[in-house]
Amino acid sequence: MVDFEKFLKRAPQAESVISESKLLDIFAEQKKAVVICTQCTSRITEQLDDLLKRISGSAKSQIHCINVNTTEITSMEIGTCRISESEFINKVLEISRKDSCIVYAVNEGMKLVAQNGEVNTDVEACLAKTKTMQEQLNSLKPISSLEEVFEVFRIECQFQNGYYNKCFNASGKIKAEIKEQELRNILLEYLRSKMKGEVSPEYCTSYKHDEESVDIYLNDGQERAIIEVKFSFIKSVYEGRSYYKLQDKCQLGIEQLNRYAVHLKQNNRLVEYGFVYMFFHNKNNEEERLNVEKSIKEYIASQSLSTEFYSIYRNLIFNNVALWGTKS
Repeated sequence: MVDFEKFLKRAPQAESVISESKLLDIFAEQKKAVVICTQCTSRITEQLDDLLKRISGSAKSQIHCINVNTTEITSMEIGTCRISESEFINKVLEISRKDSCIVYAVNEGMKLVAQNGEVNTDVEACLAKTKTMQEQLNSLKPISSLEEVFEVFRIECQFQNGYYNKCFNASGKIKAEIKEQELRNILLEYLRSKMKGEVSPEYCTSYKHDEESVDIYLNDGQERAIIEVKFSFIKSVYEGRSYYKLQDKCQLGIEQLNRYAVHLKQNNRLVEYGFVYMFFHNKNNEEERLNVEKSIKEYIASQSLSTEFYSIYRNLIFNNVALWGTKS
């Protein structure tokens, strides 16, 4: 015998799932990468014609984040379509978590609905991709595993030619255009493909001083981390014009991290992890690294830095650029 009370409770939910599936199909037919945010699905259905016109007029090369509220539809570009599935999923979940909203997202055959940082697996259109998406999400690391990810990146730099070719010219020297920003971007893109949550460049640590920005900021929804990126190349291997001693650049990175930690505390912004990431290529690479590492540890142990620094500092990470591509 049918329990009509339970049936009536389930009926609106079933209709909601159907409507969500249909909406995803409609958005996918536009063949654009869109992330549509709303507080209530009914707002999308009420403004569907205007929404589709907005999607139709959007550039195919970009991912468009479209907000649908009670009074208007607004949109902005949030990145290029040429990102991996894991990066796209990550971006969608972060938006849904950060803005506490429902997100409908489509991109090159992928269709999903997310809410409050979770994929809605009840939606029929998501089911075909759910297993793949879950595998992608499971492979992304939390901030507590950041040092493990750093180590894998260091090894990949040695085994893959891509990193070497990006930074070295045909004569085996580091290209003049490779500076701190370019090296930061290499690390940034790698972390975006491996880490859960937000991975952003140039995070301002001070409300009063715009120039006080740390190179990379991460937030996985549970914990936060900041990374200050530095480099040290000797003249004989580098065609650029900036030459710094490894010791000096490491200490500079530590001092900057110290300032950022103080600023963040003053503004009551939480960060649990702080790193200095050093790309280097010097005459006696391994010997010098060991000497500098020892010296920096002694400097940190001297307790001459702020309490805020010691509360977040985790490690000084070295990546020996001289080894890039040597094991490919």
